[in-house]
Amino acid sequence: MHSFVLFALVLAARLDAATAQQIDAVVADAMRTGVVPGVSIAIVRDGTIVYARGYGERDRSTHQDVDTQTIFRFGSVTKEVTATIVMALVERHTLATDAKISTWLPGFPHGNEVRLSDLLGQTSGYRDYYPLDYTDDEMARPRAVASIVHEYANYPLTMTPDTRWEYSNTNYTIAGEILEKVSGDAASQLLQRYITGPAGMHAFFDEPYRTMPDRATGYNSFWTEPPHEDTPEAPQWLNTAASLAGTASDLARFDIALMRHRLINAASLREMTTARALRNGHSSNYGYGLSVGSFNGHRIVSHGGNVIGFASNNRLAPDDDTAVVVLTNCYEAPAGTISRKIMALLLAPNAPPAPASAPRGKTSGPEVALIRYWLEQLRNGTLPERGVTTDFAHLMNARNRARAKATLEHLGATTGVYVDGSFQRGGLAVFGGTVTFANGTRSVEVYQAPNGDVAEIFLFAD
Repeated sequence: MHSFVLFALVLAARLDAATAQQIDAVVADAMRTGVVPGVSIAIVRDGTIVYARGYGERDRSTHQDVDTQTIFRFGSVTKEVTATIVMALVERHTLATDAKISTWLPGFPHGNEVRLSDLLGQTSGYRDYYPLDYTDDEMARPRAVASIVHEYANYPLTMTPDTRWEYSNTNYTIAGEILEKVSGDAASQLLQRYITGPAGMHAFFDEPYRTMPDRATGYNSFWTEPPHEDTPEAPQWLNTAASLAGTASDLARFDIALMRHRLINAASLREMTTARALRNGHSSNYGYGLSVGSFNGHRIVSHGGNVIGFASNNRLAPDDDTAVVVLTNCYEAPAGTISRKIMALLLAPNAPPAPASAPRGKTSGPEVALIRYWLEQLRNGTLPERGVTTDFAHLMNARNRARAKATLEHLGATTGVYVDGSFQRGGLAVFGGTVTFANGTRSVEVYQAPNGDVAEIFLFAD
């Protein structure tokens, strides 16, 4: 690293020095692995940004440092902004969350089955067009948003709407199409009118990609190897689902305006931050563009974001008027972990913290066997001859196989594989867990096509 901590925003209200030092230590610990080139944070207390700081490098080749003006892509944190625009139009009686989307898009595939709330709450059943952690062959080519929507809306629904929570970028792309249809305005105009103007932000929809001097360069590190640049998503694939960009303080200003009801009223915010009950009565643990949970007895709503080269996390404690924004310029950066640890420093526990535990999960079975087999293959610098999708085989070229091999050699012998859960996303079965090695522990995630072919297997640093 060129330097560690170089830039801090001068603020009228500050955190105490001891807490600031603890926060810096949290970021330093996350960056120690070398996977994270740069980090920018902003912290909100009582309606004010009380701490904003840049760490590390925004460009590894020029050694330019991250400062408080460095621009990052927000990724899927965009969804909470898009959901807020929707709620602003609901307040103006232009939209209704309980209405079927055919109300505004007549003849739309499955439009008489899916409600606007299903789009916002990720319970529609529309297939996700971006389930993988890399740019597949399709997403490497520019597409009009309408073309993306047409293709993925015409697939059979993955479930009966409102029976399961299943994350899908397609939902928020369709929501963006509805916003533009009912308003007659471009999404960028709606963003300025309902979000950036009232909140005093300078964030923007980053399509097409804008060249500007303060931008961070994005990096990938799929196998926890040294960060490197990879092919980003082609234009229009991120849209109203994931294309926002700006500074950490921009996103903090959004949080302030949202919690202080300057963007939507209290009733709308309550609807947006309340976990939806599914038809079976179970909670989805997700509101509109925000995961809903608790931490040490405090209500927390949050969303993470990953697009090629960037990872982010926006974590709010609305009842405590507190928020933590973390932006990084590496896809695999533990933005959520950094955010959670910082929030723990800010909120006194209202309940005993959960004790740390050793890795748990299934240690045998077909998923465990598959992970062990792939790790053995990649440790040898090879791919299985069969059982791999075309996209993943293309990604794992000689360069990336060498990177994976070097990582596994550094980590040493595999000492344990723990698979702790599975779910469906984008027509793929997803499972993951933890792998312990002689020299460390890593998270693992696997995506399988319906025929059993592996579409992705990656290790991630926690």
